[in-house]
Amino acid sequence: MKRFVISSLVAGVVAMGLSVNAQDAAPAVPAAPVEQAVKKQKVPPPPAVDLTVSGTLKKDEQTKMNKAGKEVKKVQFSLVQDDGSSVKLPTPRAKKGEAAAINLDAFVDKKVKVVGKGNEGVDKKGAKKTVVSEITTIEEVAAAPVAK
Repeated sequence: MKRFVISSLVAGVVAMGLSVNAQDAAPAVPAAPVEQAVKKQKVPPPPAVDLTVSGTLKKDEQTKMNKAGKEVKKVQFSLVQDDGSSVKLPTPRAKKGEAAAINLDAFVDKKVKVVGKGNEGVDKKGAKKTVVSEITTIEEVAAAPVAK
């Protein structure tokens, strides 16, 4: 009986020692989950308002090579205002089966007034920036007479 009691005590002490060492060797699980860094959410753009801008319409054509090795022609229209600032204009797109409602090519290098929707704001450098997102109408404006 003494052997049984002593062997039980020894087995219990050994088992206790092994369980304590197993807890020390196990990776520690954090008590509370660590908060992930919150991603910055993009601020939605302000709603578009009615805009009227005037200036000289310019056309810029660029030819680039795409990944497949084909040449791609990109056309960008911009409006150069009297103060020298430039406003990019969206390229009018036609719905399937319809012709484009506005033909900007007819107004290139002419003084025009563009009515549409867009936003005005200030860029990172502090300069005034106008963005036209949709063109409603475009009309040619008679050039002011030059004083001699």
